[in-house]
Amino acid sequence: MQNKYRISIAMATYNGAMYLREQLDSIAQQELLPYELVITDDLSSDSTFDIVDNFSSTAPFPVRFYRNDKKQGVTENFFRAANLCEGEIIAFCDQDDVWLPGKLARCSEVLENESVLLCIHSAELIDKDNNLIGRKWPHYDTHTVKPSNNDNLWYDTYPGFSMVFKKKLLYLIPTIKEFGPYLSTMWYHDSYIAFLAVNLGNVVFLSDILALYRQHGQNTCGALPDLLFSEKILKSLDSTVKHYDDLARQAEEEVVILLSLAPNLSVCACFNANICAARKRRLGIALKRRSLLYDHKNLFESINFFISLLLNGGYCRITKGGLGAKGLIKDFIYNFAPWLIKYFLIINSKNS
Repeated sequence: MQNKYRISIAMATYNGAMYLREQLDSIAQQELLPYELVITDDLSSDSTFDIVDNFSSTAPFPVRFYRNDKKQGVTENFFRAANLCEGEIIAFCDQDDVWLPGKLARCSEVLENESVLLCIHSAELIDKDNNLIGRKWPHYDTHTVKPSNNDNLWYDTYPGFSMVFKKKLLYLIPTIKEFGPYLSTMWYHDSYIAFLAVNLGNVVFLSDILALYRQHGQNTCGALPDLLFSEKILKSLDSTVKHYDDLARQAEEEVVILLSLAPNLSVCACFNANICAARKRRLGIALKRRSLLYDHKNLFESINFFISLLLNGGYCRITKGGLGAKGLIKDFIYNFAPWLIKYFLIINSKNS
């Protein structure tokens, strides 16, 4: 099986000896073999090197292993591996999962389209003993293409292990240190790639189950919990102010990144960083107002912040940088329903 692009695998390791060999074997069993496997190790103290060394002696593709001079952390470690890759397509690879044989072939087929920058596939969750947990994450019901759109303001959590992308995205990512104080800890390697891809080109979501995502209690980032509706409500109420503050800060950080990319339009001709940045800035302001809306106990303050959001386009269509009808309904119910209930109870008690 051939592909017009070379596919490199970027794996970041750190004390992952327990499941590493199984992951490596699943890569060797791919229907479409990679051009290379690049591994950067963050000073593991277990047998990671020995496992890789043993595997590389029989692997049907080149394996390059690099040991960091000092501890980098997960994001820097993954980006070091990715930047050392020589292929035009890169697949992030965790150290503890299992790839199904058709993963690289299916994703590379999608990425042959010049406009597609990122492919994300569905996966099954397994436990430490390879038993199916009975959940899929991520889970996409159908094959979906999200077109490049300068109005795109939101993107879901896209886990790195299921992401295969064009290497040219990396050319727009300076080292984390160059961003200085602008970036918070919410940015991981997969967050950067997803953010760039949804703003610069097309993203394809595959319903195909192409990997087994292991949950063993020590994952750096595990699958998102499957909460009941009541649990989601309580979680939302408990952390709403912080949630919107964090989102507002992330929007501000994205403005900084987009403006830094403005001179570099070679990745996607339709990309307009300045337009994206302006909409992100409006989104950040609206999110901060929502934070203020929830961070009070006075009805008149509630009305004031709510009206401010309405008048400043805080609930316009999402393609115009707003928060949408669902946001309006949620804000109204959470902030005014208790006051209305209290009012009707008082009126009712007086009438009785």
